[in-house]
Amino acid sequence: MAASILLTGFGPFPGVEDNPTERLARCLDGTRAGGLLVHTAVLDVSFERSCTQLREQAARRQPRAMIHLGVAREGLRLRLEHRATSRRVSSIPDVDGVRPNVAAAQGIAAVDMVLTTAVAVSPIVDELNARGYPAVASQDAGSYVCNALYFDGLMLAAERDIPCLFVHIPPLGAMVKDEAGTSHSWTLQALQDGVALVIDWLGESL
Repeated sequence: MAASILLTGFGPFPGVEDNPTERLARCLDGTRAGGLLVHTAVLDVSFERSCTQLREQAARRQPRAMIHLGVAREGLRLRLEHRATSRRVSSIPDVDGVRPNVAAAQGIAAVDMVLTTAVAVSPIVDELNARGYPAVASQDAGSYVCNALYFDGLMLAAERDIPCLFVHIPPLGAMVKDEAGTSHSWTLQALQDGVALVIDWLGESL
């Protein structure tokens, strides 16, 4: 089996019927980064099932690294997440109608347990900005399924001793100015190119 990176996106959820991360996953499937094959999967926006689906994909693909994508509906920049927490509290139901309100994920004894990525986020953010893809490092992955999946992904990555990173993308059509003051509209191609740069960086670091 060829060495690979597992890239995940999400399907639709309440308020986002056409999730751009699903499109990105379809576009990037089968590409190569740093000599590694990119395998992609589209996960359900479900607090429970997304984790199960991720573990099934990891068992099948045996990746050397994992990158997860989620859309930030109010986002303007690519947001590379440093960490995720075990807390499961959301005001928005997932696709199963579940709106959790618990202090920690199932099977986690510690309240507000924090897991941090081993990936060096700042150099990737600098490279994205230098290439004209406005990006920022973030310490808050939110309280929805994105955070829940990232927490589960970081646990899985620790078990497998592989790097794991979550990237929040802005919605299609979002307008933002880069560091030079030039305005950009986030097209699907621009998002794909920005995510591909993240994949390349991570692939080449392995």
